[in-house]
Amino acid sequence: MAIQNKIGVTGPGTLVIGETASGLDIAPQVTNCILNSSVKAGKTLNFLDGGVGQSQPVYSYKLTATVIQNLTLKGAVGYLYAHQGETAKITFVPNKIDGAKFEGTVRLDPPDVGGDAGEGDTTKLTLEFVSKPTFTPATKVNGMEP
Repeated sequence: MAIQNKIGVTGPGTLVIGETASGLDIAPQVTNCILNSSVKAGKTLNFLDGGVGQSQPVYSYKLTATVIQNLTLKGAVGYLYAHQGETAKITFVPNKIDGAKFEGTVRLDPPDVGGDAGEGDTTKLTLEFVSKPTFTPATKVNGMEP
């Protein structure tokens, strides 16, 4: 039997700042959204007795998104400026049909604002996780069983 390759698609999804039921869903303002992870390799330790060890790697996570520049309190940009420096729960669901979900706590940092005169502008926001986000695996791929 041949193996089928199924590729997940981003969207339609959700991106909620705050509690899921009462938070601000900014998905309608998002054109691109990525959960980034990075790792800093552990440091090599040389011991007095000639032994060698390795410290643990350090992981960090951030969510980057391209959003329209809505400066109201119901807009991502306006909300981040009004709540800068606070921490909040965030829930990112890349595709509602498939069911995968990332949840965690991020620091709310405002993005750049402005752009070319007369143009509808977007801006890139970056939200740093204060700890490792939790991951709920998808149950489907593009609505199909894997």
